[in-house]
Amino acid sequence: MSGLLKERYFAERFTIIRVIVAMGPTLAVTDRAGSGLCLGLVTFGTLTASLLVILAVRSLVPVKLRGFLLTITVVTLAAVAGMLLQVAAPDCYARLSLLLPLVAVNCLILHRWEAAFAAVFPGANLRQGIEAGLVYTAALVVLGIVREFLSLGSVFGRQIIVSGILVLPPAIFIVFGLLLFGINLLTGKAG
Repeated sequence: MSGLLKERYFAERFTIIRVIVAMGPTLAVTDRAGSGLCLGLVTFGTLTASLLVILAVRSLVPVKLRGFLLTITVVTLAAVAGMLLQVAAPDCYARLSLLLPLVAVNCLILHRWEAAFAAVFPGANLRQGIEAGLVYTAALVVLGIVREFLSLGSVFGRQIIVSGILVLPPAIFIVFGLLLFGINLLTGKAG
């Protein structure tokens, strides 16, 4: 991949990593890789399902009601995702239950919803939403892996080394800063 192509690809596809508003509330969750993966997958599923609903009914909904429909759809699907998580993965639900309402907020931030309503090519819009959800999940997992490794010496609960560098919750800001630094190095951007 050439430098310009790589820079455009990262800049256009993976801007969510730079959206501190979307990442900020989830930083507390990523103390372990499994928690990051769990929250990322719940967010990804909610985002994808809500996009499918919006794309299916967009031509039937008057412009004045689209914001309302969007909000109700995302909040309802996030609540359903939380209930499914409680049944399918009770341990994950126990760790994330207080933060599950953030799924709806993150879904609203992760995708340009006005584009979903106005999409001439719904498939391309769905692809962009899926990409945003997958990148968000990957970012949470990477943060969780680094933090779990540095604080507990393990990855996905498997002990690798004895460690204890970043045990306290504020340490995630160090890991997040290092991740942003790495992304800036990859894309050739400063600041």
